[in-house]
Amino acid sequence: MHCPNCGAPAAADQKFCRSCGFNLEKISHLLAEQSPAVEGAEPDRSKKAARLGFALLRLAALSFLVMAYGGIINEVIIGRGDLVGGILFLTIITAIFFGLGFIVFSASARKKKSARPPSEPPSLAEGEETLTLPPAGESTVVPSITEHTTNLLEEKQRGAGANDGLVHTRGNYHDMTS
Repeated sequence: MHCPNCGAPAAADQKFCRSCGFNLEKISHLLAEQSPAVEGAEPDRSKKAARLGFALLRLAALSFLVMAYGGIINEVIIGRGDLVGGILFLTIITAIFFGLGFIVFSASARKKKSARPPSEPPSLAEGEETLTLPPAGESTVVPSITEHTTNLLEEKQRGAGANDGLVHTRGNYHDMTS
């Protein structure tokens, strides 16, 4: 984790940034909510077996639907020549198939939702104690992102020579004509 204020590295359980003193408690709570839980991340064998069984069930249902379609097309539409009756029968079979699929899916979704434990933020890695800030001489100063731009402007002003009486120093223009 890094301090959002100054960019200095910080431990996950630090309360304040060691470089600038920024309050990091809310940042660490937000990171804890966003990171996935480490414990229980790998599903156990019974969940894997249930997924495999459900996939096989879907494959069998799809195979049955394809065979039923083939039989209806062969027997009713081609064999008897009843196009309207065959299409009506295909529509009924499709509606039944999708209705049963919806019932199974909604029951599965309800079961998953009720079995899910309430979400709690996972614990973050332990870091160093940060109740006190380091002495002023030990902290490292992280330069601002605008330092480079300010230095470029100062060099440009020195190199330009004629500056219309304006002198740029550290972000401010001063009128030197009066």
